[in-house]
Amino acid sequence: MITRKAKHSRLTLVESAFCAGKFNYRVLFGTPKMIKSQDRQDYKRVYHYFAPGQIFALDLWRCNEYGTTEWEVYILQAARPQEIIVPVPQVSPGAKVLLEAHGKRQAQAALKELAEIQKRVDPSTLPAGRYLLTDFRLKADTRNRRQTV
Repeated sequence: MITRKAKHSRLTLVESAFCAGKFNYRVLFGTPKMIKSQDRQDYKRVYHYFAPGQIFALDLWRCNEYGTTEWEVYILQAARPQEIIVPVPQVSPGAKVLLEAHGKRQAQAALKELAEIQKRVDPSTLPAGRYLLTDFRLKADTRNRRQTV
């Protein structure tokens, strides 16, 4: 895993995009400081800028003519200056990963857990440790593990 340090007082850029039948990259929650959008004929793109320390979630889904090819869910924290960050798709320069789910089972379990949280509280106000614990619990649940042949 490649890591690097966040630069001074930079906003974290998250790019959400949608193209029917191909991909849907969306921000699930979080309050960006600024939003810019770009509409094209065949797809829509939105740029979200998060301040250091803000917590947000990202759902990345891709498909082809046979169905879903990739599905990832991330809960991330925009890095503060001098914090170690991890490269994440659609996020620049990177972020602190609090929860990471790959594949259909893990992504669905993460989204279900997130829906339960959203019923009670704004998920962006919870402490980072809450999502780290959820990540550990989801990965420990054998029903959500990837099956190997």
